[in-house]
Amino acid sequence: AKYTTTWSYQTSENPLEAGRSSDVMVVPNLNVEYHQVRNVDYIVETCTATATDEIKFDLKNVNNKAAFSFLNIRNIEDYQIPELEKSIALRTATYQEDYLANDLTNSTYVDETQALRDALEGWTDALHDYDTINDKAMTEGLKTAPMDWFTEWVQKK
Repeated sequence: AKYTTTWSYQTSENPLEAGRSSDVMVVPNLNVEYHQVRNVDYIVETCTATATDEIKFDLKNVNNKAAFSFLNIRNIEDYQIPELEKSIALRTATYQEDYLANDLTNSTYVDETQALRDALEGWTDALHDYDTINDKAMTEGLKTAPMDWFTEWVQKK
């Protein structure tokens, strides 16, 4: 896929408006619809039912759309990461209850769960890099980037 975008960015000279509370990351993403569902199994012989919760989504669905998001650091820390952790935990519990009990293997489950783990690792790495750069800026200072740094970088590639 090819993306073209234009935006303007300006930092604030007001220390109350700068830093972690207002910094954002531009994130390429894939909009994937997912749902928490409850599977109900009815056992005729005993006239009983069991229910299990599960997250369902399809990474290859043709209705998924590529997009960009602008997420602030707090959103990543307070929403994105906890949601990924909850989804991984729920999928792990579902696998243990549904698949291990029936000696089943499920490559879709493995692929989707790995995608969630990769996303979590990506956010964790990005926040680590963000903190490292900010710490370095505070302790060592950073060189000012030339106005055309991106153009020069692209031409070298």
